[in-house]
Formats: sequence, C-alpha cells, structure tokens
Amino acid sequence: MALQIDGINVVDNNRYLSQIEAFSSLVKSIYYYVTASTTSPYTLENRVFLFAAGNNMQVNLPTPTAAGNQCVVAITDATGVVVDPGASNRIQGLALGETLALDVANITVTFTYVDGTRGWIVS
Repeated sequence: MALQIDGINVVDNNRYLSQIEAFSSLVKSIYYYVTASTTSPYTLENRVFLFAAGNNMQVNLPTPTAAGNQCVVAITDATGVVVDPGASNRIQGLALGETLALDVANITVTFTYVDGTRGWIVS
C-alpha cells in the first residue's frame, strides 16, 4: 500500500520513497550525517548525527545551547569515545563540564538539551 500526501505517492508499494521532490520546499533536513575517526576533538552542532569510528575520540557537544537541541552519536566498533558538554553545561545533571565516557561498541546515544539544571539528557 502506497503512502500519499495531498494525493501524491511519497512511498510506493515497495516501500521506496518516490516523488519527494514535490515536497522539497516543505521537507527540511532533520539530521546532518557526519563520519569522524580522528583523535582530535570533534565539535557537534545541533541536529548532527555523528558516526564515531575512531578509538579514543573526544566529541564536544554544541555551545551555546537551547532547549530542544539534539545530537546523536553512533559508535561503530570504536571504544573510548568521550563526550564533553563544555565547561558551562551538564550531562544528565552532573557537575558542570563533567564528561561522559562511551566505551561500548555498536551503540547509538541521543543527547537532548533540556535546561541549565539537567543539561543534556541521554537516551
């Protein structure tokens, strides 16, 4: 069964996207995908989906922040990825600037900024 928007098939019977260009003025990029494998700090921006492919990689969350900002870090077979909220932000309400070590391979972690008290919430 095809999915239609305003009478136009956007997903065909084989579940492939089709005719999406008809809505190009309405469709905005939800995430920008980036792959990094550097040991140098990589600074995220709002709505970035990062594929972290390097061992002992540092990832900096964006600053300044606003409620609703969101970033995703997907770790491939790398280990030792450290996420830094910046000196003036928190992760899960921890102390300002406290980092989070992601030392499990093949996981995806979403960071959503809530407020100055809780900071970036992990899901």
